Amino acid sequence: KKRQRSNLPKPVTAILKTWLTEHKEHPYPNEDEKIALVKKTGLARNQISNWFINARRRILRPMLA
Repeated sequence: KKRQRSNLPKPVTAILKTWLTEHKEHPYPNEDEKIALVKKTGLARNQISNWFINARRRILRPMLA
């Protein structure tokens, strides 16, 4: 059975996008930064990691192009 994919809540993506734009020179959060984002957003650590993997490709690459 396939799980249905849903988008993250807007306030959560706003927190993550803010971090991404503030760190666009090095958009790779370290472990402490990921833990802080987990606490701030309520997401799981692997959700944070996956969001950044996708965001670097979908958001950051076009922004820097």
